[in-house]
Amino acid sequence: MELMHRENLDLSIFNHEIANKVYGEYLGYTLPIKQLLEQVGFPGISFPSTNAYRQYARYAVDVMSGLEKGEGIHPMMLSLMRANFNIKEYASKLSDISIGKNRMRNPTSLRNLYERTKRIKVITDSAGEKTAVNYLGFDLDKDVGQIKTILTWDTETSGLSPDAKVRNIALVKRRVRVLADGTTELVSAPEVIMTKHFRSDMMDLAHVYRNGKPVPLSVGAILSEMGPDAFNPDGTYSAAAQEAMQALESKGQTALKSLREVLEIFLGKDARVGIVHRLEGHNSLAFDIDKLYDTIKFIPAYNDPSNQDAKAVKDLWKEFTLKKGGEYKIRDAYYAQDSLDSAIIAMDVERNRIIDAVGDAIDRFRYR
Repeated sequence: MELMHRENLDLSIFNHEIANKVYGEYLGYTLPIKQLLEQVGFPGISFPSTNAYRQYARYAVDVMSGLEKGEGIHPMMLSLMRANFNIKEYASKLSDISIGKNRMRNPTSLRNLYERTKRIKVITDSAGEKTAVNYLGFDLDKDVGQIKTILTWDTETSGLSPDAKVRNIALVKRRVRVLADGTTELVSAPEVIMTKHFRSDMMDLAHVYRNGKPVPLSVGAILSEMGPDAFNPDGTYSAAAQEAMQALESKGQTALKSLREVLEIFLGKDARVGIVHRLEGHNSLAFDIDKLYDTIKFIPAYNDPSNQDAKAVKDLWKEFTLKKGGEYKIRDAYYAQDSLDSAIIAMDVERNRIIDAVGDAIDRFRYR
């Protein structure tokens, strides 16, 4: 069940045989490579690869037809938009083409994204050019005129390996009014609500220099990111900087308490923010949510049955994962969003618009 509550399939929890079986079924059903090659052909967009023996490629995806009909973007199209294809130099069989296994969205998350795309609206301007609006998926029958709170968040991690943990979280709040044409207007400017830093031992194998003296890399990162707030007037570390450096000491009790605050904000249990209508981030679904949960489980205090913050965090995470529940006990499809998805869709919409414009120009030149 925990696997299905993640935004992406985590094949590392399986042995090699089972992981390959799940991967094979994903390529057979969610992203059927064999049918793609037979019916569509090879990916049409190639990029440089660091591996001299592989081609790094993507498909060009047409999303406008589904959006114009109000049907959303087909789940297979959505999977294609996120997939990176690695093709061996002398590919001769299906197994010579692979995709990144860390970008496999689980079926529940994919269904949520599909539902959101049904609310994207295509509008035509006075010049006849089409564009898409309402990427945040507001209900244009019920939400028009209402003010909505958007919480944007981002994380920084202690590295790029699977074992890396969250070392920084930033939350920014803004409020918008939903307009009838599917656009929004800003009601209150973006406001930084919270920034949390955690020192990471994983980073401290390396050092950086500050004022000519070496300091552990994680300390240098905290001081750099906090800026003047890291110091008292006399040059000593501020209380906030000391808290960040000691967050994972004493079984990580301070870090756990901070993450409890973050989850309370997500769920509208903090008066500074109130109800959160949309939680978005650049890689929120692709990375941040799963990495946040991995970090929470890593903290020793979280596994202490007598710890009250641990009990609260477990309850909060369950509520966050199953937000608004429903028949299938899944998160509200419109609540947590990945602005990377919106950006990719917008790029494809714009690409198609440019292609159409170029085609029209060629036709006019040809028949003038």
